[in-house]
Amino acid sequence: MYRCHPDILRFVIGCFICLGFSSSLCSQEIVIQSDYWTGSQCLENGVPWQVPDSIYKEAENCQQDDFVLEFGAGGSTVFFARRCKHIISIETDPDWALVVGSHLKKLGLDNVDLVCMKTQSDIEKFIQQFDTYAVNILSVDTTHGYNRSAFVDRFFEKGTSQNLRMIVLDNYAAPELFQSHYDKEVVDLDHWSVFRYDDMHWVGNGTKIYVRKNE
Repeated sequence: MYRCHPDILRFVIGCFICLGFSSSLCSQEIVIQSDYWTGSQCLENGVPWQVPDSIYKEAENCQQDDFVLEFGAGGSTVFFARRCKHIISIETDPDWALVVGSHLKKLGLDNVDLVCMKTQSDIEKFIQQFDTYAVNILSVDTTHGYNRSAFVDRFFEKGTSQNLRMIVLDNYAAPELFQSHYDKEVVDLDHWSVFRYDDMHWVGNGTKIYVRKNE
């Protein structure tokens, strides 16, 4: 999540700019603050602002060669950057993007492309141009006010492959966020295992994770 830099990488859609980082892989202990639901230390601790148990499931399924596409930057960006090969992170708030980008630079994590886009339509257009077949991990956790279901729909409409191994949906049962999926699954459970991590503090029940079955 930092303010887009015009000289690094410009996509076809003129309304966003991408800032590139490229790769230092490391692992780190997962630190969960006592008042985890506030998310106030997630960026500092390098963990997603999600239900704590779900974070351990994500760490369990990350691999060093993974390519991650995430919607909503922050502690999750640091988390994936420390465990995976490359991350493209879509953030809607330019000021927050600056904060996250500065933190990534401070940590020496250069394997992130941080893309700043403000509108629903721009993000959907981005997905339609994106190579979804290369994605190993999809994480959908934008700020409120966006139709996250539409992001999921555009992603699957573009097409995926067996490379996609994990899907993370935060606030998964909130109809105002997942308008088409709050009460249904996004994938065929014949091929995926689903893990729901519910918490009384969470909007939309909690965090849902899909992990592809070994077949």
